[in-house]
Amino acid sequence: MVCIYSLSWLEDDLHDAQREDVATFFFQLWLFTVGLVAILNESLPHLGAALIGHILGGAWASSRISSTKEMAKIYRETIVPRACDNVDLLGSWWDLRLAHTIPLVVLNVLGVIALGFLSWKLLRIYAKSTFSRMGASPYIHNKYKLVLLFSVGLQLASFFTAASSGLWVSKIVHGNYKMLVRHAALYLTAFVFIFAAVVPWLFLGWTSARKESRVRFFAFVAISGLLIAISSAMFSSGMYRSIFKSWQYFAAVTVTAFVLLVVTVVAGIACFFNFNKGLKEHLHAAEALDGDDFAPVQFAVPPENTREYRDSEKGSPAPLPVLPPRPQLSELLRPNNPRGASDADSEKLETGYWERIDLEQPPLTYSPSLSYASMSPRLAIPAHLQTGASIPGSPASDAAFISEAGLDQEFGETPDAAFVPPAELSEKLACEEQEQVQR
Repeated sequence: MVCIYSLSWLEDDLHDAQREDVATFFFQLWLFTVGLVAILNESLPHLGAALIGHILGGAWASSRISSTKEMAKIYRETIVPRACDNVDLLGSWWDLRLAHTIPLVVLNVLGVIALGFLSWKLLRIYAKSTFSRMGASPYIHNKYKLVLLFSVGLQLASFFTAASSGLWVSKIVHGNYKMLVRHAALYLTAFVFIFAAVVPWLFLGWTSARKESRVRFFAFVAISGLLIAISSAMFSSGMYRSIFKSWQYFAAVTVTAFVLLVVTVVAGIACFFNFNKGLKEHLHAAEALDGDDFAPVQFAVPPENTREYRDSEKGSPAPLPVLPPRPQLSELLRPNNPRGASDADSEKLETGYWERIDLEQPPLTYSPSLSYASMSPRLAIPAHLQTGASIPGSPASDAAFISEAGLDQEFGETPDAAFVPPAELSEKLACEEQEQVQR
């Protein structure tokens, strides 16, 4: 009979191992979901959470070997020689269990290394793309990195808090401890509240940091205070401390959840002090540019038309686009070279042109009349700018410039046979205006 009671302890430990397998299954499913979202949305918080989750998963898988060896040692050194009178009922079961555990742990560790390397590569690519797309200063980048850290903590803390609550509820409802717990209803209510509060806690924290909503942040802080208070108060129970000491997996998950919860709340408070400092506007601008109707913003700039700045993410030089120089006023107003003029003649013509123009005077004014006689005579500008010859690029303009620069003697003829003298053009325009008035 004593041997049977002793084996009930072993049965309870095996049920704990089943609970660990269920928690590990949901953990891997959660990692797959987070990784899928990270790849589809190029999300840095999801990718960071997946990377840290894989590392923690590999560490827990490795701990299964030590826990199995410890259970086998207790069974062979305590239960078999004392309670069961040297009768080994399990035989080589422990060796078989250990033989199955080691390959799984090795595969898990190799998977963590491979996935960790790929996640690190994707993390650098996504970080470079995200920060270059934002186009903000290093000051804004540092604030955004704090928001990313807060988002990673939200995802990890929410899962581990829910996992810790699920393990505890399963332990006191279906395990041997349910007959020894005095306040089972109170414990169950507390952990059901924790399990139900995780989803709104995650939503409020995620949206308050990005939208800089004070109301949502205060609600997030209130729920965080309740979660921390309940988790701390549970250690006042002797039953909880007993399970915490005897079940290593539950202890690891509980401590991880509590640490992540505290770190996340501290990071959230740090984000709160950065509200209304420009990050919200940059996030909204990035979301608008990356909407459904916009292609990803990429700046393809030739290497020779770039300058370097210090990348805030990697500390290495990165290209920045340089806008072409604005056209100067002289380039916009420079007259076209007359046909037949050499480079030297063009330079002489242009020099004489700019010597006759006073750019400090107010802009030229005119009336809607067809005649140019109403132009203000007070401007110190050449006569060709008060007539139809002021049209840039016209034959009349070229001829007027040549005549004033003294180049008409060198060329011997006007550059265009269709040239109309300014006086005749003014008379013609005046006649057309009179005809329209008479009509």
